[in-house]
Amino acid sequence: MRFVHLLMVLCVAYGSYHFWQQHQISRQIRAATDESGFIEMPTPDGQDQTIVYVIAAENCPHEDAQRADRLAAALSEEHIPVQRSHHVGFSAIHDNAEAARVNTVMNGELPIVFVHGRAKSNPTLEDVQNEIKKYTHLFQ
Repeated sequence: MRFVHLLMVLCVAYGSYHFWQQHQISRQIRAATDESGFIEMPTPDGQDQTIVYVIAAENCPHEDAQRADRLAAALSEEHIPVQRSHHVGFSAIHDNAEAARVNTVMNGELPIVFVHGRAKSNPTLEDVQNEIKKYTHLFQ
């Protein structure tokens, strides 16, 4: 009987700790997200921060890939340096908060767009334009 009681107490303690930890991560993600919905991210391997990266499957008929193609084309038409890719990698993730931000964005709806150290899943053209305005000195 004592074992069952101890096991229940441990389960409640673990559940409470896990809930608190998830709440802290969610709070950190909200704090790292700007008004355009872009969130601080580690720099992807090989990314030039003066180029907007649009990530989704390439040469694919699915809507996600088509959205990525349209977004990259629209940015290019505005003379914004853009690279359309199907791959992104991170070699340096420093802590759990950073890992949570990466997971949040990378598990979101495609395309994933990177603008100067920040990223967002499935942004609109307007979202990307608003984010770029913050860094206009880099994109000229």
